[in-house]
Amino acid sequence: MSTPTQDSAVYSELPAGVKRQATQLKLADDVRDGSAYLSSFLRRHVAPRNLATAAAANDAHQVVLLDTVVPKKRPSSLQKKGRRQLNARERRGVDCFAASTARQTYRTHVPLHTLWRGYMRSLLQLEPSRALAADAQHRLLKADYHGCVLTVARSRCPSLVGVAGIVLQETRCTWRLVTREDRLVTVPKATCVFTFELEGHVVTLYGKHFVHRPADRCSKKFKSKATIDL
Repeated sequence: MSTPTQDSAVYSELPAGVKRQATQLKLADDVRDGSAYLSSFLRRHVAPRNLATAAAANDAHQVVLLDTVVPKKRPSSLQKKGRRQLNARERRGVDCFAASTARQTYRTHVPLHTLWRGYMRSLLQLEPSRALAADAQHRLLKADYHGCVLTVARSRCPSLVGVAGIVLQETRCTWRLVTREDRLVTVPKATCVFTFELEGHVVTLYGKHFVHRPADRCSKKFKSKATIDL
């Protein structure tokens, strides 16, 4: 490796800006020790409240941060994990989905039945003089029956035959009806056959086809299979 000569750029004069800064810092041209430059630099750029700390760190040959450091806030457990939700067992324990038996009358839910009839007419595209569409079976399997007047046509339990009422609540295995006598009756799906009337059509529902959670039934893909009788 060649040694730089006196004519090379290494030995050229310093730029005017550097000379001006050296004059402002009151440094002599022949200063070889960097302590004078460091002291002047600290007085010029460090805040007075941090100057003593920086000077002590310099004497002890320690590292000092000249900028103001803002500590990062650690996220709390609520922000990190999010709000904890109740599981299925806890929801059942606090009766989130329990229908109150107080003041549940048939007359109160008649407007709900009126809304349901309009919903079902638009879903099945029913008219009094027209038969059910070819895909009506799949639409019936995915329909919402809250507000429907269901009648138990057949059942393995003889005492349930003839029970009719507006659907107040649906679970995976049961429908809960409010009857004309203002009684709440829980009817199992799997052992019953139900009927309802709409625009002159009497529709039969086999309960075994509906043994699903209402939310799952709306998105489930059903396969065509033979009718399951009791």
